[in-house]
Amino acid sequence: MRIVGRRGLRLAVAISLTLVSCASEPTLPAPSKTLSDRTTQVLPLPESGDIWDVAVSEDAVWVTSQRGLFRIDVATSEAVNVLPEEYLYRVAISSGSVWMTTGENGHVVRFDPDTKSVAAEIDVRAGPVTDLAVSEDAVWASASSDLVRIDPATNEIVARLRSQGGFGDIALGESGLWVVSGSGEQGAVWRIDPATNDVRQRIPLANPSYWNEIAVGSGAVWVTSSPTVYTDGQALVHLHRIDPLSGDITAEVPLGDGPSELGTDEGAVSYSELALAEDSVLGLVSYEGLLLTVDTDKLSVSKTEDGVDCCSGLGPGMTVGAGSVWITVADAIMRFSLEG
Repeated sequence: MRIVGRRGLRLAVAISLTLVSCASEPTLPAPSKTLSDRTTQVLPLPESGDIWDVAVSEDAVWVTSQRGLFRIDVATSEAVNVLPEEYLYRVAISSGSVWMTTGENGHVVRFDPDTKSVAAEIDVRAGPVTDLAVSEDAVWASASSDLVRIDPATNEIVARLRSQGGFGDIALGESGLWVVSGSGEQGAVWRIDPATNDVRQRIPLANPSYWNEIAVGSGAVWVTSSPTVYTDGQALVHLHRIDPLSGDITAEVPLGDGPSELGTDEGAVSYSELALAEDSVLGLVSYEGLLLTVDTDKLSVSKTEDGVDCCSGLGPGMTVGAGSVWITVADAIMRFSLEG
């Protein structure tokens, strides 16, 4: 099977896939509000190399890259490399700190924006770190075999969970901590109680890899996946809505149209990214360069922007903050205004 990715990537992969049953696809009218025709800025980051992820604090945008951590002033758009390092990956903001993961040695780095220095570096001891989720009293980091909890008061690991299938994206909400575990037909979404660090639910969700994305809000858990069996013209990214109380997948929404003119032995996958805005979920489909808006009530989909030149080799980063949507592209940050 030839797997086709955006920007000309072609990988020869031998894989056996099984069709997963899914809920019916909603066909409701699109919402009236989108980002189309609103202010767009492209903010180049000179000498950054590949750009990986983005997070927003009160007055700054923080961007991780192949060449370190960049700070972008929200008011002036001035970008400065405040921590020159090799390959900083995921980034999140909490407890007055910028938390990052390293791409090679499996560490979590705590950066103090006031002193512009590293306050701590924690060895996760579980391979490369996949993702971060943060709150005032916890920093969760997923890795190739473990999910660890770091106490920001001590910078020490205080809990550790293990999955033979590995861990992917994670998100925190009132309903708990949600994390992708495993891949293929063994893929699942776990709900973890942050008070006890215990696994409360395991919700099966098949996916070719564990590079799903999770967002929690508007009374639901939102998870993307790719189809385990591809057919010509099928959307490469599907958005699942999970009821956080029952653990049921209550809807599945296709995002984008998918590629066409592939042979019978060919398939395609796409990186994706999610972010929550008011009454909507923003979904970025990297293969087609589409930014889509999903109404959280009606589940209707509208095209917000196309032609997004996404992204670096490990997929996009996207967040909402300071009245804008911020997206990482190959060598810059794109800013779409939410106002007006």
